[in-house]
Amino acid sequence: MHIRNICTGSKHKHNFRRMIKSLLVQSFGGKCCCCGYEKSLCSLTFHHLQPEEKEFTIGKIRLTEEDMEKLISEAKKCVMVCNNCHAEIESGITKVPEDCICFNEKKFRKSLKEILKDVL
Repeated sequence: MHIRNICTGSKHKHNFRRMIKSLLVQSFGGKCCCCGYEKSLCSLTFHHLQPEEKEFTIGKIRLTEEDMEKLISEAKKCVMVCNNCHAEIESGITKVPEDCICFNEKKFRKSLKEILKDVL
């Protein structure tokens, strides 16, 4: 069964997107790499380290298997930050720490496989 087949209806798509974001956040260490914020999934976002390499906004990707590969490729270009730190980075007030946790692709793929196994 394909991912798109388990995500019919807007409620299912919303829940699946939220689940994917949660997996992504955990694959980045579960918190803002600048200040350590970890309270709300909604307040965490993906900051592209090289804006010129950004192909799309991670939160706006469709839910198909081929797009999951694009999502992983895009996540590798990012770090996890909270909305406040993201705004400060974009305005030049804050810099991304050198020791920031990068995307753990292996952890993401393993978690995704486990979730999909439970759903299918």
